[in-house]
Amino acid sequence: MRCLHTVCFCLIFSATVNSQAASLTAGSVEQLNDSAQEKQCPNIVFVESPWRDTYTSIVKDSSTFGGETTLKVRGTPAKKSMQALVSFYLPKVDANHIEKSYLNVYTVSKRNEGSLLLYAISGRIDEDTTNWHNQPQSEHLIASRQVNEGGSVQFEITEYLTKNLHTEVLRFCIKSDGKKPVEIASRESGLGAELILDLCPPVDHERLDQSQIKSKDEYSFKVFPCPTSGKFTIELIGLPEGGFGECMLMNEAGAIVGKYPVAIRDGDILYHSLDLGLLIPGNYFAVFRKGRIVLRDQFRLVPSKTNAQVLEVALN
Repeated sequence: MRCLHTVCFCLIFSATVNSQAASLTAGSVEQLNDSAQEKQCPNIVFVESPWRDTYTSIVKDSSTFGGETTLKVRGTPAKKSMQALVSFYLPKVDANHIEKSYLNVYTVSKRNEGSLLLYAISGRIDEDTTNWHNQPQSEHLIASRQVNEGGSVQFEITEYLTKNLHTEVLRFCIKSDGKKPVEIASRESGLGAELILDLCPPVDHERLDQSQIKSKDEYSFKVFPCPTSGKFTIELIGLPEGGFGECMLMNEAGAIVGKYPVAIRDGDILYHSLDLGLLIPGNYFAVFRKGRIVLRDQFRLVPSKTNAQVLEVALN
C-alpha cells in the first residue's frame, strides 16, 4: 500500500516517526491518552484523483474511450447500455482514523434522470484496451444515489473502503437505471471523480493550532511529492469552505502548463492529488487562487529514483 505522499501526510500514520522531523506526525502516548478523554485533532480531508477511468458501450462494443473528457452511463434500453469504470490508488491509512469516505463524481450532462449505481469490481481497468467485451464484471452494489441538478453525485463508501484497506487499488463501476445518458467528467477534463477521505489522526498541538489559522494573510499552500506515478500533492490550510479554487502551474518562463479546479471542502487541512500531465523535469511555480486569496509555492520536478514512476517532486 502507498502513503498519501512522502513528506508530510505519510507521517501522520507512522508511530515511529520523530515528531521534530515532520510537520504532521503521530501523537505521543501522552497525547493519545489525552485524546481518549477529549478528542482533539484537525479534520484532515484527502482527495485522491483517479488513476484510470473510461467507459464502455454495448453499441460500440469494440471501441475504447479512455481519452474522452466525459464518461457516459446509460441504463435502458439494455441494447444501448453504457457504464463508467474508475480506479484509485488507495492511500495508506489507519482505519481508526477514518471518519467518513466518499466517491464523488461531477455530472456535466444538461438533463439527467434516475439514479447512479456504484458497484465494486476487481479486474484491471486499461484506458487503451478496456471495451464492452473485456471489461471487469460488477461484483456487488455498494451504493446508489439519485442524479440531481447540483452537478455532482456523492456516494458514501466508508464501510466498503475500511474493509478493503489491505488492497492497493480500488476499482469501481458506475451504472445508471435511466433512459437518458448521464455524462460524468473524466480525469482528462480536469474535474474527474474524487476519492474523499475525512480523517482524524492524532497530530501535535503546534500543527493543530496552525490548522486553525483563519487570517487572510496566513493561509498555507504547499506542493509535495506523491508516490503514485504521474501525480503530485497539494496541501491547503485555513481556506474558507465552499466552491472551487484553481491551482495553476507555470514553468520558469512564466508559461501556464496546467490548470486544476480544486473543490474546497470543510476541513482544517486539505490535500489533493493532481495529475502531472506531460510536464518535464525542471523548476515550476504553483499558484492557487480562490476569490481574493492568492497563494504561491515553488517546486522542482526531477527523474524518480523508483521504478514505479518517471518524475517526482523533489524533496528540497
